[in-house]
Amino acid sequence: MSHFYHLAYIDPGTGSVILQATIGAVAGFSYAVRNRIRGFIAKFSKGSKAEKPSKG
Repeated sequence: MSHFYHLAYIDPGTGSVILQATIGAVAGFSYAVRNRIRGFIAKFSKGSKAEKPSKG
């Protein structure tokens, strides 16, 4: 049984890359959703108060 424990080892470098990729994916997803919601609101709002989504 102890033979399989070494297969689950993640060194600190790999762990930090996985953590960084996870944080980047969450940040990118939240940015994309926020821009979609702002664009949707801007499309249906009547005043100039609504902020247009940024391109970029």
